[in-house]
Amino acid sequence: MAMAVFVILAVLVVAGALAVVLAPNPIYSAVALVFTLMSTAGLFLSLGAQFLAVVQVIVHAGAIMVLFIFVIMLLNVRPGESGEERLHKVGFGQTFAVALAALLLLQLGLLALSHRQAPAGQRASAAALFDVEAA
Repeated sequence: MAMAVFVILAVLVVAGALAVVLAPNPIYSAVALVFTLMSTAGLFLSLGAQFLAVVQVIVHAGAIMVLFIFVIMLLNVRPGESGEERLHKVGFGQTFAVALAALLLLQLGLLALSHRQAPAGQRASAAALFDVEAA
């Protein structure tokens, strides 16, 4: 049950982060950031870190987001003035980011598929540190 809650909250955090980046309006982006911060607080709660969850909500979603909204309203960016036409062109940066993401996923997949055991010295150190028997 706990793993299912964790996975659901993790998916919500990633979806909220994507909404922050892909939102066409800065206000929508700020609201998506609040959603992401609240989902992160839920992750902290599911991990048993109640203090971090409360700090996440009070400090980030409360105080910092008020400042973000204030700055967005103060700047008053009008549509078409922010260079939106250039955002959707695929360039070197986007291609490089996709290549790095693919490389990261490949490395994570290879790491998950390799079933190597830690060397004997590391197992003995872990056994001594955590008071368990070495395998």
